[in-house]
Amino acid sequence: MREGGEHDGGRPEEIAEENPNVSLQSVILPDGEKYKNMDILVKVFDKAIESRLDRQHTFIALGGGVIGGMCGCVAASFLRGFNVI
Repeated sequence: MREGGEHDGGRPEEIAEENPNVSLQSVILPDGEKYKNMDILVKVFDKAIESRLDRQHTFIALGGGVIGGMCGCVAASFLRGFNVI
């Protein structure tokens, strides 16, 4: 999701509402190459730790290249690897 609450590729809240077995945790990342940095990665790691995620969970990136890249980086390194869509 982009900063400002705009969804780029779907409505995750609606998916979670329609599927009671789905738990949704969101992190809103700023858009743009200048935000591809460790401070932003730490924000995502902190949310994953706070949410008590384990390797049974999946990261889903909704957005463009920066969002996908950042999500992929966290998914690959958090707890030695997560699924990512």
